[in-house]
Amino acid sequence: MHVVVSLFFGGLFFGILYVFAGGSEILKNWIGVIPVLIATLFLSNDLGAHYVRNMLYEMEIRLEPGRIKQIQKLINKVSKNNKYIVLGLIVAVIYGVLSSFLLSVNSAPFLKKITLISGFSVIGFLTGIAIWSNVIVYRIINEFLVHNEKVFMFSDPDYCAGSLFMGNSLIIFSSLAIFNGVLFSIFLISFTLKDSAHKYIMLIKYLWIFIPFLTGIMVLAATSIPIHRKLRQYKVNEESNLIDKLEGIRKSLDRRNLSVAKTEKLQKDYSFRLGMQEQLHKMKTWPYDMKANIKYLSFFATNSVASYITVGKGFFEKILKIFSL
Repeated sequence: MHVVVSLFFGGLFFGILYVFAGGSEILKNWIGVIPVLIATLFLSNDLGAHYVRNMLYEMEIRLEPGRIKQIQKLINKVSKNNKYIVLGLIVAVIYGVLSSFLLSVNSAPFLKKITLISGFSVIGFLTGIAIWSNVIVYRIINEFLVHNEKVFMFSDPDYCAGSLFMGNSLIIFSSLAIFNGVLFSIFLISFTLKDSAHKYIMLIKYLWIFIPFLTGIMVLAATSIPIHRKLRQYKVNEESNLIDKLEGIRKSLDRRNLSVAKTEKLQKDYSFRLGMQEQLHKMKTWPYDMKANIKYLSFFATNSVASYITVGKGFFEKILKIFSL
């Protein structure tokens, strides 16, 4: 259903472009990519919402009913205050203004000019919604981490104290930001360029190549670092508690005149605590496993290669040419 809705909006704008921006000519140049960008952003935002719901489900398993209700209230609060619409409109205006400067639309017919600028504005609005979604994810995770001592468990089979579900979600959000950004940057560079004499405008266009990757890293790092700090502090505290308990057991075993039953009980307790310590040492303080890391790095490398082949080849030569006298 979500794919159908995304295709509907992409197809709707394709029809608008076809009528007002050149008919079949849009299939011969990069204008036809605008509906693809719109459909992709619609689908990405919906996919992001799906992973937010999955993340809330995982949190619900780990939190008391009262705590998950607080998180849900937080989501309702940030969703109903219309700030995401305001942010979407701000980004839409920025994209619309940039499109009039970065693309060759000034010499185009009025309807074609308005249609192209509108297309960029829609892309900007959807991008603003995606940015706000990442803000919501950041606030949800930080609210979840407030009571980290109750939700982390170093014996969890994910070896991340039960935080791997957050890391997997963050990788998805970061990957979506990179993919959409790379697709947009390829379109921006490949579409009909404005007069190259405007060297600062051209510089912005070529520097846009790096924005998707910086955005993806920021999405990943902004929330991963707080999780890492909480996991590290949790591990240090648990290690300290285990050391104290092991030391107490050792002192008890050194006492004389202990009964056989008491000695056996203490030895079993000591072995159990040692096993807990071994589990704790295996616990990672970043919410990612090797499989997720490999997938993300592969995705990052693939998009980097695609961006380089399409728009980045000879990047520095182009920059030097722009600023050459």
